Amino acid sequence: MKVYFVYSQEKDVLCLLGKGKSSNNSQSPTKQYEQLVERFGDLPTAEEAATFVDEYINKNDIDVDKIITNFQEGWDSISKDFQKRAESILIFLSQLT
Repeated sequence: MKVYFVYSQEKDVLCLLGKGKSSNNSQSPTKQYEQLVERFGDLPTAEEAATFVDEYINKNDIDVDKIITNFQEGWDSISKDFQKRAESILIFLSQLT
């Protein structure tokens, strides 16, 4: 099983706008959503959120490529064991039905 990690600004924007104000786990807005609203107002657009995301990444020196590489290397180091265990579980579950 091969998993590839990629960054998507579009998904960051959707997450920020869709879950930043409140989510299943918290009714309180995230700190980042509060900063977005402070800058762009109560109903920020996707374009404004994209600008915010880009600026946030730059301001906080987030190296997206480095993070992706770290995730990829970590996953690659465990993927064979994960696949074996997942297959064992699925075989076991299929025998129950």
